[in-house]
Amino acid sequence: MAEEKRLRWKLDAQEKLLQELSSNKEAQASAQKEIDNLLSQQKELQTKIRISSPKFAGLQYPDPERDILKLPQIQRQLDKDTLLLQYSLSEKRSYLWGVTPNSINSYELPGREAIETSAAKFKELLRKCQKPGIDCQKLPAEQKAKDFQEITQAATELQQTITPKFISSKEAGKLKLQVDGKPFIPSGLGTSKPDENDSRGIPTGIDNRTPMLSHKYPWLAIGRVQGTTDDAKNYHCTGTLIGDNLVLTNAHCVIDSETGKFSTKIQFIPNVIDKNYEDIAEVEQVIYGTDFKKSNKISSNDWAIMKINQPLGRKYGHLGLKAIPSDTLIRNQKGFFFVGYSGDFPTEKYQKYFSAGPGWTASYEAGCSIIKEESNFLLHDCATAGGSSGSPIVGVINGDPYIVALNNAEVKNLSTGQDIVNLAVKISTIE
Repeated sequence: MAEEKRLRWKLDAQEKLLQELSSNKEAQASAQKEIDNLLSQQKELQTKIRISSPKFAGLQYPDPERDILKLPQIQRQLDKDTLLLQYSLSEKRSYLWGVTPNSINSYELPGREAIETSAAKFKELLRKCQKPGIDCQKLPAEQKAKDFQEITQAATELQQTITPKFISSKEAGKLKLQVDGKPFIPSGLGTSKPDENDSRGIPTGIDNRTPMLSHKYPWLAIGRVQGTTDDAKNYHCTGTLIGDNLVLTNAHCVIDSETGKFSTKIQFIPNVIDKNYEDIAEVEQVIYGTDFKKSNKISSNDWAIMKINQPLGRKYGHLGLKAIPSDTLIRNQKGFFFVGYSGDFPTEKYQKYFSAGPGWTASYEAGCSIIKEESNFLLHDCATAGGSSGSPIVGVINGDPYIVALNNAEVKNLSTGQDIVNLAVKISTIE
């Protein structure tokens, strides 16, 4: 090993010298000759080590054909319950490979600094109880619950570091999405009547929203979408499970409508109430209706379907999708329901009951309406505010909940700031 280090040090020095002598051809040739000589010595040394210590040589100087296992050989070493993970960290982006006995998948991750920062945070929280003078067993129950929540969130942050892949709807024709447009209620999951939870009509100036506190279907299939933009800013919207691992939201919730740049990180958290939740999923793939590059104006194709890395639809259920003729929707006045993680909710009326702040508890509205269709948009009077983008407008058809429109924008009076009407994407556009 000492001889190997000596040769490596001399090689490094000669290679550096070779770069510095770029203007001196004669000296450069001499340096290259010395490098070739050192490489020859190194090769002879490695041959001797392979003869005297073959196992050590296999680790130190692996032969690609003989010592390095190919994928089929690696997969034969794994049983059906084993997953092999291989990470490669670098400055701008990192990569993860997951290998099972019959598959291999790759994922793009954030750079080394982001991953190491998350890991350090998680490690520090785990060591909290090991510090002198701290007996976690004697902490109040409230503090224990808070500490557990922090550790859970830190672990999730470390785990959920996938950078999503984006695919335009025009390029997604060959993809097979596991969604049939029908509602799904998992066995044993409690259900709620649409009006059981207990209308903000911003266009009319009235705000009668109530907090969504139900842990029953279909409401627990609606969740908070949170992401990080290309310039490292955080934001949130609303999304709804429409399949085992598919979530429906707006395109502008995953793509910056001003710049056309994709979000670098997106997560979906179903049924969040006052920042309390059971599961959080990472978005692996996004199919979008528009990327706003032709125009950053409001688009009737402002939809996105996100593929998440967990089959949460099996646990929380998922809503159906149905394209209903616009005139039928318009006739059904005050017949729809709306749930969204608005950035201005809980309102002052309810703030004393919640500690997490705005955007962490969904608002609920019953009895809103589709007013008319205009320029390929559906106009509606359901409650909207920043954060409720991507919220479903829900209708009950033969007793089952269906998303009949997707909220995406507000139209305001520029002089007063008062909302005039809200816009929604037609389901027929998505289909």
